[in-house]
Amino acid sequence: MSQNVRRSIIIFIIFVFVVTILLFLRLQSVEKKNTVGLSEGNIPPDFQLTDLNGNTMMLSDLKGKKVLLNFWATWCLPCKEEMPHLEEIYKLYGEDLVIAAVSSAEPKQVVTEFLKYNPYSFPIYLDEKANISKTYQLLSIPTSYFINEEGVIQNKHIGLMNFKIIENYYKSL
Repeated sequence: MSQNVRRSIIIFIIFVFVVTILLFLRLQSVEKKNTVGLSEGNIPPDFQLTDLNGNTMMLSDLKGKKVLLNFWATWCLPCKEEMPHLEEIYKLYGEDLVIAAVSSAEPKQVVTEFLKYNPYSFPIYLDEKANISKTYQLLSIPTSYFINEEGVIQNKHIGLMNFKIIENYYKSL
């Protein structure tokens, strides 16, 4: 066997190997995006909640829109500090970004009373029995998910965010 033929065979084998690896990695990424879960690249678990005005929302109905899903509570100091930043983002980008703020494990009366003194214009949804919070395995609040227009989790942030952090996540959607 000549040296040119041997070299061609080795190059062909390397090419096939590289293509196989690239296809494998591509399939893994496609599978991850089609998997329901709580990690970046997953489709978030679907749920239905009601806001303070009695309007219901299913997360899956928001597919095609950029979504900031924020879990918070009235007793949570970092949440209280974060809310004005969410309001500022909502006023600036609300045409293009849906903010779904989910009050976790609190009765409607408590949330309503809180909002009398802290009025916000973005929708507040009630998870009074913490069913959604349990599904999302919340260990700490605030916890936020940034979901792209394909309905896939782009980023997850645990803890307080300021305006710049929220804006940077939004712009990455």
